[in-house]
Amino acid sequence: MVFQNYAIFPHMDVRGNIAFGMRKSGLSKTELETRVLMRPLN
Repeated sequence: MVFQNYAIFPHMDVRGNIAFGMRKSGLSKTELETRVLMRPLN
């Protein structure tokens, strides 16, 4: 679950906050963008 709380990463939007944790997993940029876009935001 991702909360859009500006206390943690005020310079990032929802997509940026979701991608932040995934960047450390070693995914390619294309795969990372695909997973972020396919992630439900509810």
